[in-house]
Amino acid sequence: DRGVYVKIVNFDENMDKIRASVVRRDDPSLWTDDCAELYFDPAGNGVGFTVFTVNSLGVQSDRKRQDAAVMLDEWSGNEWRVVTSKNDESWTIDAFFPWTDLGKKASAGDVWMFNHVRYAWSSSKFVGTTWAPGGNYQNPGRFGYLYFKGDRELSPEAIGEVLSATAPPPWMLPT
Repeated sequence: DRGVYVKIVNFDENMDKIRASVVRRDDPSLWTDDCAELYFDPAGNGVGFTVFTVNSLGVQSDRKRQDAAVMLDEWSGNEWRVVTSKNDESWTIDAFFPWTDLGKKASAGDVWMFNHVRYAWSSSKFVGTTWAPGGNYQNPGRFGYLYFKGDRELSPEAIGEVLSATAPPPWMLPT
C-alpha cells in the first residue's frame, strides 16, 4: 500500500574480491563498486525513469531522467530504504521504494517499465548484466515490465495477455 518492496540476491563466486570502496551517498563513482541499479518507469513509455543505485555496503545514489535529453543528477529520493547483507556466496539487497520517490502510486492492472542492472568487478574485470532483454540505461525502451496484479490470482498466460495489450514481447514469462 505504501510502495514497492524488492529483494535481490547477487551471487558471486569471488565474494572476497567484490569491490566496495564508495562510502558517500550520491557519489558519482558508485557504479565502479559491485552494485545494482534499479530503474522504474511508472509511465511505461521508455522515456523517463528514476534510477536507484546501491552497493554491497548499502551506500545509495539516485537520480531521475526527465526525458531523452534531461538527466536530473541532483534529484534525491527522500524515503527509499535499503539494507544489504553478505554471506560466503552472495550479497543481498532488501529495499523499499515509496510511491513518493517513484512519482506515482501503482494501482491494480498498472504496467510499469522496470530494469535491474548489476555491475560486478570481482573477476578483476567489469561485468555488467541485466535481466531485461536489451535493457540498460541507454535503452529504456527495452526495459522489462512490472505488472501490478492486485489481489487477483493470474496464470502466466493471463499476464501475457495483459502485457500484450501494453508492450511487445518478449516478457520473460516462464513456459
